[in-house]
Amino acid sequence: MEGEDGLDELAPLIVVLGGGVAGERLNIACDLFHMGHGREGVVLTGGNQERFVPDRVEVMRQCGVPDLLLKQWPSTANSFEEMQAVERELAGDSRCIAIVVSDALHMPRLRYLRNRLGLAGSVYLRQSRLIHRFDLDYVFRVVMFWFREPLAYIYYRMRY
Repeated sequence: MEGEDGLDELAPLIVVLGGGVAGERLNIACDLFHMGHGREGVVLTGGNQERFVPDRVEVMRQCGVPDLLLKQWPSTANSFEEMQAVERELAGDSRCIAIVVSDALHMPRLRYLRNRLGLAGSVYLRQSRLIHRFDLDYVFRVVMFWFREPLAYIYYRMRY
């Protein structure tokens, strides 16, 4: 259930889910933008900071995303709300597609939500990998994420 979706065309929208640890999701979004994706918008959900990245918007600016294309959805509180917001964004245009970027451990839950909301074919998933850092705070957060994610998947299957 882990993994990325194949995509043969450019996606006009990139959505970077909040909750990352050290900018891994942002790095993937920057790579995607440089490949030509996100020319109608790059959306950052959740708050504007990660534990080790104090300003996500500034990181995206530094990788070349113009302010005109940067959007924030700060009120989305969880993965379900984030995917519902993507659904609303795509609702007006059946040809529009989006790439949603999150961590590899998050993919099973996102895949379930995408399919549950009927977004297969218009939402494609890209995964980031946790970077190799060795400070105690970072390792603690990665371990917590690793233990939490399977429980969150089960919770989402039962709730949504």
